[in-house]
Amino acid sequence: MTVFERSSGGLRDRGAGIALPIALRHELVRHDYLDVGSPCWPEIPTGRIASAASRVWIVADGSPSGRVLWRQPSGGAVACNSWSVLWQAFRDRVPDSSYLDRSSVVAIAQHDDGVELTLDDGSTPTFDIVVGADGYRSVVRQLVEPDVMPRSAGYVLWRGCFPDGDLQDRRAWDRVLATSSTPVVVFEGGHAIVYPIPDRGDPGSWRVNWGIYTSAPAGLRLDGLSSIAPGAVPPGAVAELAHLRSRVIPADLQPLWAGTPADISIQPIHDMAVGSAVSGRLVLIGDAATLTRPHTGSGATKALGDALCLETLGASNAEWPPPLAAYDAERTPVGRSLVQLGRRLGRDQVEATPPWASMTEPDFEAWIAGSLDGDRLYFYGSSDHDPAASRGNNAAPE
Repeated sequence: MTVFERSSGGLRDRGAGIALPIALRHELVRHDYLDVGSPCWPEIPTGRIASAASRVWIVADGSPSGRVLWRQPSGGAVACNSWSVLWQAFRDRVPDSSYLDRSSVVAIAQHDDGVELTLDDGSTPTFDIVVGADGYRSVVRQLVEPDVMPRSAGYVLWRGCFPDGDLQDRRAWDRVLATSSTPVVVFEGGHAIVYPIPDRGDPGSWRVNWGIYTSAPAGLRLDGLSSIAPGAVPPGAVAELAHLRSRVIPADLQPLWAGTPADISIQPIHDMAVGSAVSGRLVLIGDAATLTRPHTGSGATKALGDALCLETLGASNAEWPPPLAAYDAERTPVGRSLVQLGRRLGRDQVEATPPWASMTEPDFEAWIAGSLDGDRLYFYGSSDHDPAASRGNNAAPE
């Protein structure tokens, strides 16, 4: 196996928080992709399954803490992880001789006996199979399904992540840590989420990882799929975010959605699913095959599920065509189902939000059930594997 990584210096510092089904974490440990005791939140004692994080949905009502709409049961399924911790664990298991960074694939040619890559240094190695794990801008996807491109959802996700030691007012944060429950603040045209993740640089400490889904800032130019990186968001947009935060988030909770401009980024939301993830000796996994909206919490989760599925099928077959066909049959429908689910959640939680202030708890539960429309999703109470993680489609109607 050889990994060609087009960036330099590793991917450890990219991304922030990742929610995973606890069952998937245990599967990663069982396959020796993750160490026992690898940090997450809530913490998982060695040899045990932790009580998972739950969520409390809140709407501002003029009071300091807002009104609780729904205390969402977790179903014992969710753990919050740090991208950098997960990436480092996977990277440590790949020999340096097999991991070539600053190495871009510029052309791909399939032949009867293999796939020839042309790299940016002019070399042309040949392999039996090429796995396109090259993200939503996938070069490999251009050959598998050249007409499939990510499409814009029409709104953005503001992201922030900072050490919890930077909090001047810790009262709301300490409640989060003590109760293993995180607030979701809803408002007209969007919602705000926050949860702890391990601090890679300081074992035993936490970072505040938050997001706000809403329309793009007025006058801000977003060029296609590109995010605006931390530190590069224009001051006017940061000021608009501060105004939104003061208007829609209850006062006691506002410190959780803080951070300096160097902590804040903007991600335009897109989605996409291929009709087939396999073409000859080429196979797509992760965002290269399916780009889901973050509402489903399935970006890294589905990529990991894809990889585990491909590994299992490959280990049980002596030749490649059968496992690739089986992989396509199992995982491509999962991706399409997740994209559809993400569109429903985006519609109901951002694009066409309900009258939150007048909703009762039964109203809210019925609204959630309508969004899911018979699908299951691990952080909405299913204790089974998430569809993105398992070899079955847990997102399909029961």
